[in-house]
Amino acid sequence: MYGLGGAEVMTYQYASEFARNGWRVFFFTKSGVKITDDFDDKHIEVITYSKKNSLRIYFKFFRLMIIEKINVVFFRNNTIALGVLALFQNLLNYKLIWSVKHDDKCGKYASTEKLRKYWNESIPILKRVKYFLMDKVFRYGVQHAHIILAQNNFQKDTIFSVFKKSSIINYSSTHIPCYNLKRENIILFIATMKDFKRPHLFCEIAGEYSKSSYNFKIIGKNFIDSKKSITLLENMKLNNVEYLGQLELEEVRQYLDKSKLLINTSSAEGFPNTFVQAFSHGVPVITLGVNPDNLIDNYNLGFVCKNKNSEVIQKINLLMEDKNLWNNYSQSCYNYSKEHLDITKNIKILMNIFLKQAI
Repeated sequence: MYGLGGAEVMTYQYASEFARNGWRVFFFTKSGVKITDDFDDKHIEVITYSKKNSLRIYFKFFRLMIIEKINVVFFRNNTIALGVLALFQNLLNYKLIWSVKHDDKCGKYASTEKLRKYWNESIPILKRVKYFLMDKVFRYGVQHAHIILAQNNFQKDTIFSVFKKSSIINYSSTHIPCYNLKRENIILFIATMKDFKRPHLFCEIAGEYSKSSYNFKIIGKNFIDSKKSITLLENMKLNNVEYLGQLELEEVRQYLDKSKLLINTSSAEGFPNTFVQAFSHGVPVITLGVNPDNLIDNYNLGFVCKNKNSEVIQKINLLMEDKNLWNNYSQSCYNYSKEHLDITKNIKILMNIFLKQAI
């Protein structure tokens, strides 16, 4: 489900492809039941855990390592668990692969940045010590990971600059469907609602089209914070935005298949899974700044508007009113995804990386 976020969706797709190719996969997730209903039971075992009991998480993990003799651990997060996994890999004879999430999750303080922002400048002394230790453990994990997978050149350069570690760029991938010619005037926003996703900006943009025939829709899990959730719902209603809530991945694909545009208002991303899904359905993306490796500009996949709502509105008008122009951008997206984002092709590259670590 997209309520779980793009990282989980991407990992789910990778796990499914590895299983189809004969690998035995163990999928560790705090939300595994929701996203893994379609897993191949013969090759994938889903192991869920409660985030509240961290010691039990490690117990279940290391018990699995010992009993099943795991060869490779693929970790996609920026927590101290990376350091713990790195510490025990030689003892338990597995190789650690770290996959980076967002652009702001690969720096020196990636494991505590969110916590530090919460406290601002008034961090109590004990918290400072705690965050210092968390950062040390996280950095140990980065330094001792056998392979680091970055999502773009910015992440690759940051990791090398901060940690003096090389990494491999690995764009997210998906299954490429047949191209759908029949489209509706649907403009989508897809995300798990967090502050950096800035869904209120999408609502503001939609509000400029209150008298148009365009249908603005939001897909994704709402804020966990009840006040933020209520505020966003009110904002949607005020600006005629339809909220579809959490949807299964296949349902999201069905909406993309009949939509014309995807709007991204995030302040930071890596290579968003929503971009991958949109391009695979021939849906151009208009973004307020996120543009991994300048791909949107270089391949005519949409427009980058540099944090200006007025420019987003201008580009929406341009693509929605010019059918030939939209067709050109849509075909560019679809062709790019077939060439670069086809998971059936890209999974072979990833499997070769894993195999080299497993031997």
